[in-house]
Amino acid sequence: MITLERVQPLGAAQDTAGVFARDPYAFAYFTRHWYTPELHQDTSLTGLETLTVPGGDVPLPSTVYYTPDYLPSRNPAADALVQEFYNNLTSLLGMTKETLNLTSLILEAQSPGNSSSGTNITTPGLELEPMGLVNVSVWNNATSLLNTYTQWVEVAEPLISAWSSLYDGRFPPIDPARRPGWVARQRENTTLAEYDAALAVKRTFSEWFNGEFLGQGFESIDEPDATTAEECGASALWIYDVGTGGLPSYRERELIEGNSFATYLNYTPPAVLTSGVNFCSTAGCADFTVPIGQVPYFSNVTRVEEMVPVTLSLVMRRGCDYSLFGLIERMADVGILKAVKTGRTAF
Repeated sequence: MITLERVQPLGAAQDTAGVFARDPYAFAYFTRHWYTPELHQDTSLTGLETLTVPGGDVPLPSTVYYTPDYLPSRNPAADALVQEFYNNLTSLLGMTKETLNLTSLILEAQSPGNSSSGTNITTPGLELEPMGLVNVSVWNNATSLLNTYTQWVEVAEPLISAWSSLYDGRFPPIDPARRPGWVARQRENTTLAEYDAALAVKRTFSEWFNGEFLGQGFESIDEPDATTAEECGASALWIYDVGTGGLPSYRERELIEGNSFATYLNYTPPAVLTSGVNFCSTAGCADFTVPIGQVPYFSNVTRVEEMVPVTLSLVMRRGCDYSLFGLIERMADVGILKAVKTGRTAF
């Protein structure tokens, strides 16, 4: 949503500006004042339709999706906090919980001949239109291309050329995570036409994910090309785990050897198609992560028991950011969300 002009791109069409805050009210206050049309990202970069954001008193969602495939119960203590969070949404805020399997829904919504057999939706009832010619492999390839093309054109190629001219044709000492891809790009570049095709895939997926899944198929007849407050009120809240399952996440593999109660970097559940963080970077939907509690764990770094925060990501239809701000404030009003401390523990 927010322009990233003069910011070094990682994957420009999917890069996102964000805000950190320790207090839910402060977060909602700041971001409301940040979201001005003058600061919106240019559609030629995002590949998506022109963004409209209904402001003011936007209706809160009345439906919350529960997708067990994106909420892995790897830590019983953390899972208990997740279940309590859902119970509070239904009991304190009066939301209706709908259990779905997002992985199955995506596979079922692919164009004919592309869906996998044997997939089941946990709770039938969400009738989704097919997402056209986009299947999972096409979507994954497109998102990968969008990231690597921008990295090459705006970062890698200028750096490699400058380094070569300065140091007798030598290749720069690049981090191992980037080096193989950059070496390969020297031999086989992606064309601008392929990049534009990937943007088209991004937009097709965005229209399906925002309209059919998050929007529950509802579309306002008054402004068909703009997100309206009415659509936000008819849309659902989707919640996912950003990738740890309530476990400590280490950057060194040695720290997880022989330790089943830890994960290496971000963890993607084995039964899903992609990490939850990839959905809104592609679809342009609103995605905010909130801390809901903390649980103890034995740290392989400090060698004593520490506390790790448990977080959930709250997602709503593209343009429904103000609905999410209102929801975050409402959750703070009833005590579902709290301000976090500085220091070793969050609460």
